[in-house]
Amino acid sequence: MVIAGLIIGLLAPFGMVNIPVTVALSFWVIICVVGYGIYSPVINACDILLDEKISPRWLRISLGAFGASLLMSLIIPVVSNAFFDISADYWSQVGAAFFQTAIIGGVISAISLMMLLISQQQAQLQQSQQALNEQAQVIEQAKQQTDNLVENLADKQLNQLMEKVPLEKRGQLLCLEMDDHYLNIHTDKGTHMALMRFKDALALLEDCDGLQTHRSWWVATDAIVGLEKEGRKTLLRLSNDVLAPVSRTYQPKVNQLKLS
Repeated sequence: MVIAGLIIGLLAPFGMVNIPVTVALSFWVIICVVGYGIYSPVINACDILLDEKISPRWLRISLGAFGASLLMSLIIPVVSNAFFDISADYWSQVGAAFFQTAIIGGVISAISLMMLLISQQQAQLQQSQQALNEQAQVIEQAKQQTDNLVENLADKQLNQLMEKVPLEKRGQLLCLEMDDHYLNIHTDKGTHMALMRFKDALALLEDCDGLQTHRSWWVATDAIVGLEKEGRKTLLRLSNDVLAPVSRTYQPKVNQLKLS
């Protein structure tokens, strides 16, 4: 309010151009400070008391500013008479002062309302951002829990398959090869033939990182080191130098791996 008074005093409104600057500055600083002491509580009171009766907030604040201007117009003549030699009677000064207070009070109220709305919008944005951050954390935690469950399930199912392999040959699973009623389980530590149906093994590996390349072959994605051609046949070279065939049925899935 002091800064506002200094600015208004320098602008010298309402025919105050010929008044000394120090007098004008002092007058307007006092007017603005006293005005704030009147406008602020009156506007806040109207905003709160008329909340249920008048929905638009700008209208409640405008009514508060109007009431504060009436009160301020009663005080301005007292301050004016203390600074200047005014011959007009008190009530005629009140009428002129109301016009002045209505203009200045309206501008100050409008600025205050805009600042209030901006601060409210910033608070709402911060709350929205905080809610979004909390929601993102919840989603991330749920995703992490889901990933852990899937990973644990995949590990559990893979362990069921590896239980059929002797301890000395258990290692990283590279591929499965169906051999009649038996299943060749290839790991990075060797190969073991187990009595197990191929489709039962595929059911255990549905959550593992790999794909079926042939009606009798399943290959771990990490085990693939290259792609080879033998005439029309497509073969996948694995890290243990085993060549896994790719049939036409499963060729599209292999193509998605974009192997060179």
